[in-house]
Amino acid sequence: ISGELPYLMKILSAAKPLSIQTHPSESRAREGFARENAAGIPIDARHRSYRDPHHKPELLCALTDFYALRGFRSDPTPFGDEPLKTLYAKLMTMSRDEVDAELAPIVESLRDGHYGKEDREYWVLRCHEEYSEKGHYDRGLFSIYLLNLIHLEPGEAIYLDAGTLHAYLEGSGVEIMANSNNVLRGGLTKKHVDIPELLNNVVFRGEATQILRASKIGPSEWAYRAPAKEFELRRIEGGHVDTGDHGPEILFVTEGEGTVEEHLVSRGQALFVPVGE
Repeated sequence: ISGELPYLMKILSAAKPLSIQTHPSESRAREGFARENAAGIPIDARHRSYRDPHHKPELLCALTDFYALRGFRSDPTPFGDEPLKTLYAKLMTMSRDEVDAELAPIVESLRDGHYGKEDREYWVLRCHEEYSEKGHYDRGLFSIYLLNLIHLEPGEAIYLDAGTLHAYLEGSGVEIMANSNNVLRGGLTKKHVDIPELLNNVVFRGEATQILRASKIGPSEWAYRAPAKEFELRRIEGGHVDTGDHGPEILFVTEGEGTVEEHLVSRGQALFVPVGE
């Protein structure tokens, strides 16, 4: 191909909860990248927020039972009835002592409970054990109460557009995204957290999460419809499929085996198909 691959495809396996994060829009990515370049911040600097001038819409399709946080809840939270943006900004800009004072009684009240993965309390305790340190509580725990808790069954997917706050908690899945490494984190991490830039990018809208299911487009092929122009994720099960001329493709085998011309590919193997081949 000429230039960069328009997308990145990953097999993501979260053995433990990953960071609360969001991704910028195209315009904010361009502005942020130019601003940090002008400030002389090295591309690989730990405190850099924008590593390229691109947005990063992404889709996650579950291969196993998969748990995630995605987007703000539309129902009330235990932290008050202030407007969502005001509430989240207050929680994210509290002093460390204020965070501890708010979260300590909540976490301690859960200690003797019995919770499953469908319960927020389970993830509060698990994330606290993983990320709170030195006697202080990780402020990312607030987001477990603020965001929708999602359980995807194998084959189900979620789409994440610019500004959607999310975290992958546990499970394996196919993750496909525009080719970017711009991540703005909001807790449950030991990496850089740029709270002002995070607040400038998050979309503060409470709504239920739409679960995506594949649409059949041929005898052996299904597609996950998402608005991103850089990628489309498809699933092939048995039969014969012509790849057509869609652009550069990555074929990854999750179960069984397949033949691509003279190449035999089995579970865990991948092939790259250039444009027009």
